Amino acid sequence: MQIFTYPLVYKLTYRFIFIPLNMLIISYLLPLIVFISWVNAILGFGIFLVAFFLNSYLFRLIKIIPYKIEITNESVICTEFLFSRKSIVFPFSDIETIKGGIFDRSFTGLYRIILIGRENEIGYFKSIKGFTELTNSLLKNVNSEVYRELLKNMGVK
Repeated sequence: MQIFTYPLVYKLTYRFIFIPLNMLIISYLLPLIVFISWVNAILGFGIFLVAFFLNSYLFRLIKIIPYKIEITNESVICTEFLFSRKSIVFPFSDIETIKGGIFDRSFTGLYRIILIGRENEIGYFKSIKGFTELTNSLLKNVNSEVYRELLKNMGVK
């Protein structure tokens, strides 16, 4: 069994990044409220939209990123979700595809494991300890069709 976790700095960053970001956005919004004009209303609405989309993205991350991923011979166990005690266990055969990062021809970003017939998806970043081993274990154990599709998406023939 292999266990993958995030370093403490990244755990704290992923858990609490929305607090300083929202404070920064509010600090830009407050002066616009004091001086009422059309320009300030438009700027305030724009800042509100930025805050809304940023928070929706961060809350989506909170739902899909486990802070502990265990890989056994036949399944993946994801635990320690933020603000939740849920645990997601699925066999490798349930993996429909893996998106993000190198699978979308990028070196950074969120890696998402999309599961067949479930609303769940699991996400992880490159900052997880043992990232290479985690990705290799996933690739080694997925179905051959999924593996070929991933290689095709990466540009490998």
